[in-house]
Amino acid sequence: MLGKLFIHLIWVAGTRMIAQDTDGVSRGDLSNGVLSGREMLEYVPLNLGLHERAPELATWFSGACGGDWKILATREWFHEAHTQDGDSIWCPPPAIADAALEQLCETRHTRPWNAHIFLCPALLTSRWRKRLSKVTDAMFTVPVGSYLWAANQHEPIVVALICPLLLSRPWQVRDTELVVELRHQMSGVWSADLAREWSGLRKFWTDAREWPSV
Repeated sequence: MLGKLFIHLIWVAGTRMIAQDTDGVSRGDLSNGVLSGREMLEYVPLNLGLHERAPELATWFSGACGGDWKILATREWFHEAHTQDGDSIWCPPPAIADAALEQLCETRHTRPWNAHIFLCPALLTSRWRKRLSKVTDAMFTVPVGSYLWAANQHEPIVVALICPLLLSRPWQVRDTELVVELRHQMSGVWSADLAREWSGLRKFWTDAREWPSV
């Protein structure tokens, strides 16, 4: 308080700590990672979303979920998302995921018939994950080491599916059995060819779209 500082605690994977050579200091290893002269923030990419780290993953979700999905650019969060109909995929960097989520929540009220997919690396989650869990219908993670998200990415991807609001009870898809079935398909280690996950997502969105939306 005396220094007028805001301190953010950022969880990083143990494999990332090994890569940045934090563990190596105790063993006298001073030649790798940040101790070789590289910047610490290179190992905590808060400024990089899926657009920069693995654009093929967002494309895979677009195909697996069926329909016509648009991957939003950052500038489109503040205008197109609020004025155009259609399903959207949001891929914010962790550092500004809370700003993207704020816009997503607003457009869900103004255009409740649209669907959304939110994809973000699990960094700085204390700033956005709690709010995301309140607005989402289903949430799971893409583990590292899968076909589209390699082990060198270190942290998993948080995935949130936001369906259109329903015209009658239960009002949200999150209160139906569809979500339970999807979580079973998407949990644990992902399959090598992603066939199980593709099938689970396709069935979820097919069944969810059968409910009459607002």
